[in-house]
Amino acid sequence: MNIRLTQNTNEATHITHGGIFHADEVFATAILATLGDVTVMRVFTVPADTRAFVYDIGRGKYDHHQKGGNGARENGIPYASCGLIWRDYGAEAVQKLGCPASLTGKVVAEVDNILIEGIDGIDNGIPIIADSTRMKYHPLNVSEEIDQFNPAWDSHQHPDEAFAAACKFAEGILHRTIEYAISNAKAESRVMDAIQKTVGHTLVLPEYMPWVDAVFNAEREKENELWYIIFPSRRGGYSVQCIPDAPGSFGQRHPLPKDWWGNPMASGVEGCSFVHANGFIAACDTLEHALELAQAATRANE
Repeated sequence: MNIRLTQNTNEATHITHGGIFHADEVFATAILATLGDVTVMRVFTVPADTRAFVYDIGRGKYDHHQKGGNGARENGIPYASCGLIWRDYGAEAVQKLGCPASLTGKVVAEVDNILIEGIDGIDNGIPIIADSTRMKYHPLNVSEEIDQFNPAWDSHQHPDEAFAAACKFAEGILHRTIEYAISNAKAESRVMDAIQKTVGHTLVLPEYMPWVDAVFNAEREKENELWYIIFPSRRGGYSVQCIPDAPGSFGQRHPLPKDWWGNPMASGVEGCSFVHANGFIAACDTLEHALELAQAATRANE
C-alpha cells in the first residue's frame, strides 16, 4: 500500500480534511494511490502556500462543498470529490491495473456506475431509494462501512491511524471492482462473438463468463431471439439457463416446461440431473445432453 499520513506540510503530496472521514475522501485517496505514492496530510485549513493536490476541502477543483456544488453527471447525481477525481483520473487508474486501452472508457463508466456514483450520492445526501417505505431491510453499504472505521466514542485510536486503515480497506474494494469491470468488458466482447455464430434460440459458451450485458446491451435482432444459454458449470457438467426477460429480473423469456421444475426425470433427457424448482436453470452431465435439453425446451415453447 502506498499511502502514508503526515503532519508535515513540506512532506505532504496530498491534502484532505481532518476530523471524521467518509467514503468520499477515503476512496478518493485510494484512487490517487493507484496512480503513485501518496503522502496525505489531513487538515482543517489548507495551507496558503501548499503545492499539494487538495481534495474534499478548500472549495477547489476537487471539492464539492462550495455553494451550488461542483457539477453533476448526466443522470443528475452530483459529484463529490471521489467522483471528480474518478472523472479525471479513472482512465489512468484502470490502465495502471492492466485495462486494455480499447476497453478503458467502458471500464471507467462501469466502475463509476457500480461504486463511485453511489459514494458520491450518499455524500451529497441523495437517498438510495426515493420511496423509503419500500425498503424492507437496510443493507450495509460501502459508505457506512467506511464510516465505521472512524474511532468510536470510547476509543483512543488516533483519527489518522483510523483513516489509513480505512484507505487500505477502500483500496482493496476499488482494485477488485476495477478488475471485475475489466473482466466483464472482455467477456462482453467474447459473448458478442459467440452470439454472431449462434443458430436458433440457444447460445453456447465454451466457458462460463458474464453474459447478461452482451445479450441486453446490443440492439440487434439476434440477441432478442435467444431463449437459453449453455455453459460449463463450475460444479462440473453443463448448465442450461433461461435468458431473463430483463437485466436483473427473475422472470424468463421462456421458462423451462413447468412439469420439469424440481423433477429432472420429467424432461426425458437421461443426462439431466437437476432442474430448479423455479424453472430457470437445469444441470446436465455433458454438452450433448445440455443441447438435447435446450432443444426439448424450445420445442415445448414454440
